[in-house]
Amino acid sequence: MNQPSGEKMSVRIRNGFIWSLLENFSLSGIRFIIGVLMARMLVPSDYGMIGMLTVFMAVSDLLINGGLSSALNKMPQRTEKDFCTAFLFNLSIAFFLYGTLFFCAPLIADFYRIPLLESLTRVFSLTLIINALSVIPMTKLQIELSFRTISVINLVVAIVNGIAGVSMAFNGYGVWALVYSTIIANSIRVLILLALVRWIPTGFFSYASFKSMFSYGGKLLLGLLVETLYSNIYPLVIGKVYSAEALGYYSRARGYADLPAATFTMMVYRVCFPAFCAQNSDREKMLVSYAGVMRKVAYIIFLVMILLLTLAKPLIVVVVTAKWLDSAPLLQILCLAALFLPVLEVNISLIKALGDASAVLKIQFVSKAAGVLVLALTLHYSVTVMCWGAAIISLLTAVVNFIWTRKVTGCSLRRLLKPFWIPLVSGAAMYVIAASAVSVTENPYLQCLFGSLAGVAAYVAVSLLMGFRFSSFGKNEPIHDND
Repeated sequence: MNQPSGEKMSVRIRNGFIWSLLENFSLSGIRFIIGVLMARMLVPSDYGMIGMLTVFMAVSDLLINGGLSSALNKMPQRTEKDFCTAFLFNLSIAFFLYGTLFFCAPLIADFYRIPLLESLTRVFSLTLIINALSVIPMTKLQIELSFRTISVINLVVAIVNGIAGVSMAFNGYGVWALVYSTIIANSIRVLILLALVRWIPTGFFSYASFKSMFSYGGKLLLGLLVETLYSNIYPLVIGKVYSAEALGYYSRARGYADLPAATFTMMVYRVCFPAFCAQNSDREKMLVSYAGVMRKVAYIIFLVMILLLTLAKPLIVVVVTAKWLDSAPLLQILCLAALFLPVLEVNISLIKALGDASAVLKIQFVSKAAGVLVLALTLHYSVTVMCWGAAIISLLTAVVNFIWTRKVTGCSLRRLLKPFWIPLVSGAAMYVIAASAVSVTENPYLQCLFGSLAGVAAYVAVSLLMGFRFSSFGKNEPIHDND
């Protein structure tokens, strides 16, 4: 496969970001509307029970992928043997994990002391086998940088998921509405991918191919496994130590914090990692692309997350009614915890594209080991204290991440952190102005309106006064310096 020229790659990266932005804004809007409708019809304990299964499903999904998808993206040349090997491995692991969860379902129900979880686990686990069928077709689209196709698929799946979920919730399915809608949506994803990609395995499993891919993907898998276990250990602990209702409030708060942060992080990964990999023969061009991406990501994510933090309480009341108000303080803290997620993913994508998978693993182990320690120290106080611990660890992870990026790129920390100065100061000004605007009325609808208008105006105005220019969104400049 011939690599695109620098100019063509720049265009493809830009187009990738445009389509990913359109997709993520659309998906965020769809998921937001769906979440609002379902949260009004369901109760916190329904979300809590699904949250209790999150860690088992997330780890299983990760093991199914096995890191082979990233390895296929990284490989300069892929053969049909490689794709068939990855597919057969994924599917075999999926059946094994489904069987394991099926027989362990009574133990999971006993662990949480909720009998209904036995049947929920056995049905919900079917998504593992369904998802395994879509990994390789989706990987082929990523390799081809077919971001528009991926965006359309994800939008269709989100709409199907929403229609199914809302219809079932309205008809009294309760927690099963969350389960069945997920199964239906993931099945639709597989059918669309098979129709578009038109790929079926035509070979057999190759140990040599697997060994080659796993030598790279295995390290990433271990790092992602640490990340997944850590990010899902909170639902596990809250569900066990507290209650399904408490976990429901936490899950709703985390869902709203993740709506912009996690979806934007996924967009960054889907665009940056394949694009950086395609440029790994020219380190300078890769670093120029990295610098341009970082400026865009930092400016947007600080605006969105700090505004969400500021308006958390009136938004909760307006969107899902006052019955969910206990999730508002958690949402504010989790917004701080998620503030750096997308920008750190840019660094991780760069490090992985440069082939230093062991560095990603080291970063994960150091930050997550500290996170588990903080969790152990805070879990018996309250869910709020646990969230504050997560926010502190998030900041420490950012420090470790940038130190390692400095080592990989050879740039000074001052240069690497430069894109954050204007968004940080503008965000602080936005918080003060928006909070002041909210305080002038007790009507939550007017609080959202006044706070958002005043906050965004303050953010843009302060950033312009500090020298920010929107024209910089279209420019890529080198990050090297002589410090």
